[in-house]
Amino acid sequence: MCPREGTETELYGYALHVEVIGFRNGQRRQHTLVHAHPPSDGTVLIGAQLLADGAVRLAGVLTPEEAFDPTTVFAELERRDLRIHETVES
Repeated sequence: MCPREGTETELYGYALHVEVIGFRNGQRRQHTLVHAHPPSDGTVLIGAQLLADGAVRLAGVLTPEEAFDPTTVFAELERRDLRIHETVES
């Protein structure tokens, strides 16, 4: 993983860093997920695209899980070259 991935982008962006520490099969484990994406100028927004395409069938204030089909969202993430890096430490 590039040291800057998940912390900086050329134009704008955000980084998601999730860390879970616990025990599995009696051993301490630490899972870390960091996502990174290529620079974006706002034209690759998945939620906006799905709304414009009529993919959201419900109205009102919705959570992403209610509004979007996860299979579609993950396919769009992959198409946009969004990467998720996972490290596991015991």
